[in-house]
Amino acid sequence: MEEIKNEALDKTNYYIPHHSVYKPEKASTPFNELSSMCILLPGTVRIVIHEFSDASECAYAAVVYIKCFNESGHSQTRLLCRKSRVAPLKKLTIPRFELSTALLLSRLVKKFVQILQLLIDKI
Repeated sequence: MEEIKNEALDKTNYYIPHHSVYKPEKASTPFNELSSMCILLPGTVRIVIHEFSDASECAYAAVVYIKCFNESGHSQTRLLCRKSRVAPLKKLTIPRFELSTALLLSRLVKKFVQILQLLIDKI
């Protein structure tokens, strides 16, 4: 992210140099494995969502974890989603970044609570 931000962008064409562009052949998880992913424990009786966010001068990010408890009391925590953004070239204050991060996190949680359609005990 830092490399892209520091690249000398052409202000007239708004391009990103070709070496900074995502290369799909380097994806770590094959798409055929995604259908077999499961986030819930067998016999889940309670679901808790944990969310965290942070900001710095160069970027800000938010993550959402899901913690599942089964009947025997065992729990499992998994990363549900994450989102990061590069800070704009225009200098902003850290409190402004923190507000942007809080907004990013609230939108992320809202979206995934709607998508999951599960009875969540605590957020």
